[in-house]
Amino acid sequence: MARFVAQADAAEARGDAREALRIIQTFPTMPDGGPLWLPNRVGLLRQLVELGDDVSPAAISRWLVAQAARHLTATTRRAHLRAMEAAVAARGGLLALPGGDALDRRVKVMDHDWLYRQLFVYEYDALQRFVDDRAAPDLIGRADRIGEWAQASLGAHLHDGQWVLGRRVPISDGEMFEGPPLPVPADVAEPIARDPEGWVEHLTAGCRRHGTTPRRDGSTAGINLEPADDWSVLSDAPGGW
Repeated sequence: MARFVAQADAAEARGDAREALRIIQTFPTMPDGGPLWLPNRVGLLRQLVELGDDVSPAAISRWLVAQAARHLTATTRRAHLRAMEAAVAARGGLLALPGGDALDRRVKVMDHDWLYRQLFVYEYDALQRFVDDRAAPDLIGRADRIGEWAQASLGAHLHDGQWVLGRRVPISDGEMFEGPPLPVPADVAEPIARDPEGWVEHLTAGCRRHGTTPRRDGSTAGINLEPADDWSVLSDAPGGW
């Protein structure tokens, strides 16, 4: 299975969505019959293949971010572990998280947790390393100001009347969120608006006050730290996050 994952990863890093999708469709499951690939990855590749040359440069930048978020190597291992530790702590510890065992819980954090993604990709430089060391020059050339995305700061914003945390990044005709912004209560957003550099500490404190979701006990109260499956790389239409 690891060989097929490596082949699909390499195809994506070259910018070959069609080949990556072919590999995924040829080897769709684990030996036990469970899915080998995340549904949002498969859906993104299908959209990229269908659109072909009509994919916007901004969407290519988001594709690079999505690849960087799962790019684990010897050079990114420490960043991964630091991001994992912080994300798990913010949600009350590993035993509070949904999943069949400790490994399953950690995998779910890596695949879905908003705080983990922000720390690993941006604060701990996984995106910059992916662009520098892994992504093909042709793919980088198709992207929209991806070097500036890697340096973008996180802040608190009012979006459609709701406080959210996110990174606004430059594109050729303006700016947009690099990915799904995180809805938070005002008492979490306001300290971050005053002190953006301390956003991790302020968000962690807010998670402890309000609780987080999803949780092992099924609670739906608190800050939802797993919004990533609900957003689209290719669109910012309502409901696309």
